[in-house]
Amino acid sequence: MGAGIDIRQTPGSAIVNLGGETTDIAILSRGGIVLNRLLKTGGAFLDQMVVTIVRRNLDFVIGRPTAEEVRRKTDVFGEAVRPPVLAAGRDLIRLRPGVREIPSTIVREALEEFLKPCIRTLLLMLEQTPPVVLGAIRRQGICLTGGIACTKGLTGYMEAQTGVPFYTAEQPQLCAARGVRSIIVDRDFEDLAYSMKDENYRWMR
Repeated sequence: MGAGIDIRQTPGSAIVNLGGETTDIAILSRGGIVLNRLLKTGGAFLDQMVVTIVRRNLDFVIGRPTAEEVRRKTDVFGEAVRPPVLAAGRDLIRLRPGVREIPSTIVREALEEFLKPCIRTLLLMLEQTPPVVLGAIRRQGICLTGGIACTKGLTGYMEAQTGVPFYTAEQPQLCAARGVRSIIVDRDFEDLAYSMKDENYRWMR
């Protein structure tokens, strides 16, 4: 809903929400959930992966906030060669603070490792999706939301890996909040809300 999809009327839609702590994947049809999965990896995990790869390859330690800044500034999937991003941290060889260039290849390696389980799970879900719903998804494309969806070139990368069209929602980092607001404010959507305490809500486990 926060991405502007009419979930009650659309015969098939798919959402990949790349959040801060989790990645949520859902296949929907006419107001109902066909399939959904929750992966316990998100932006925080990705940034820690950047920290780890930088330390391993460059003998240089940066913090997670710096890793996030580097990730946001890097044109990871750009076709042209981009200049490295400068980052402050601690040099493990000289044992003192310093500034190093972080090449885009390091950020891309971290992002690809982060996306592997997401792509694998999505492909398995699409294999289990009914043909009518899958056809609608292929026509409409899969929607990317969440902060990581702002990564330049991500839709093209996901399309190449899955063979399915992708598009990014407008202001993807705000989609979840907008959708929750719609359900809370508009009583017409009350039937779409349910509690995580509900015994039928087992996919989170």
